Amino acid sequence: MNNKTLTIFIINYKIDVDVSKMYSKMIGGWIDMHNVSVDAGRSEVKTAWLDEFGAIRTAKFLSMLSDDTGTKMHRDLGNEDYRLTINGHKYFIGEIANDCGSNSRGITHDEKTHNESITMILAGVAATKLSGNIRLGVCVPLDNHAKEAPLLKAKLEREHTIEENGIKRRVNIVEVKVSAEGLVSAFHTPKTLVDGKLVGFVNVGSFKSNIGCLNHKGKYVDNRSGSLERVGMNRVLEDGDSIESLATLIKTEMNRKLRWSEPYKDPRTKRTIPAILVVCGGAARDIAPYLSNEFSHHPYPIEIVPHEDALFSDCIGTLKWMQKTR
Repeated sequence: MNNKTLTIFIINYKIDVDVSKMYSKMIGGWIDMHNVSVDAGRSEVKTAWLDEFGAIRTAKFLSMLSDDTGTKMHRDLGNEDYRLTINGHKYFIGEIANDCGSNSRGITHDEKTHNESITMILAGVAATKLSGNIRLGVCVPLDNHAKEAPLLKAKLEREHTIEENGIKRRVNIVEVKVSAEGLVSAFHTPKTLVDGKLVGFVNVGSFKSNIGCLNHKGKYVDNRSGSLERVGMNRVLEDGDSIESLATLIKTEMNRKLRWSEPYKDPRTKRTIPAILVVCGGAARDIAPYLSNEFSHHPYPIEIVPHEDALFSDCIGTLKWMQKTR
């Protein structure tokens, strides 16, 4: 992550604000500004936004798209299916893309800057049904942050046209804010759970796991944070590995690469700080018991807790982070 982002986390982690709507001074007066966040994962796209009452709304759909060549529909769209025209290109998006259209495909890269990922991000914006001026938050793997942030801004910060059911909307993305997967879940985690502890937010993804760490004072710990390459649920779902072996691999790589085998001590008092891992992502509740078993015999005792809103923890965390850093 770059220094600016780290400073934001250090300064704002413990600040609580309640913002239902943001305004921006535009030519001709004050114009509504919507905050939207999108977490475009390889398995599912998650999006979160604020409704007119300031309540958080969410949507999700399968990370799959196909080209719409004018297919005549013989079935209704499901709640997580979309038929969209984005910037002049026609798509089926969601599970329906497997059965309709041509060249069905998913997200095959960790980078969020590829064309398919950009389309999925814009589809996530479309799912909100919002139009007008938008501040957009996008989640990326922690190790990709410095490289991808400027590229995402370059590709997304402009006006986009989205058409659905014959209704055309113009979405003007005036700012893109890029968050780090795992770490940003801190903004959607109860303070009472993690206060006074070394906390690692472990986001178990499809092909990569991300660990973001904050110390007992809420400050970023660089040498215990990072991405674990080729360590994700695809090992279980596609390669036939057991979830137990994935949990073992996560612990091994965290100890080897990110120093989690070493007790964390307050540099002033030399007191060992208790540690907790908050497990995020759609697989959190499945893998948390196995991680708990792995870390029960750990040289540095670590509590394991699945995030109470694991699937949307990064997405909603990004939305709340955006509210605090406007």
